[in-house]
Amino acid sequence: MKKTILIFFIIILSALNLHSQFPGLNYNTFINAYIDYTGMYNNIPKETLDILTSSEQMNKLFDDGIKSFTFGELISIAQNPEKILDTTTNESVILLVGTTLGFLEVANMQQGTASVVLNALKKKTAFNAAS
Repeated sequence: MKKTILIFFIIILSALNLHSQFPGLNYNTFINAYIDYTGMYNNIPKETLDILTSSEQMNKLFDDGIKSFTFGELISIAQNPEKILDTTTNESVILLVGTTLGFLEVANMQQGTASVVLNALKKKTAFNAAS
């Protein structure tokens, strides 16, 4: 019995140690990884991005939204970030993605694209509200 308890205790300590080695995913890390992945928004000044990544509302939307995904959905989204709106009807995720893309496009001086993003966001939220 003591041997079983010792093995169980070692497994728990190993699991806690392993869990502590994984970096926490936060909104700032997510945005920087997305910018590096796409290469589209590299010309946006860091100070401008700090406005977005330091926003309490955006960080809360990210925290609420990331919890709604299964592991398989997270892998799919990591491989192709545009699939995020196809995998969920979670309002936090829809607002997070729409607001982030709209902000990045406006900061990148692409008002036409930002308008398209915002119109798509309006349609998606209207559809979710109606259903």
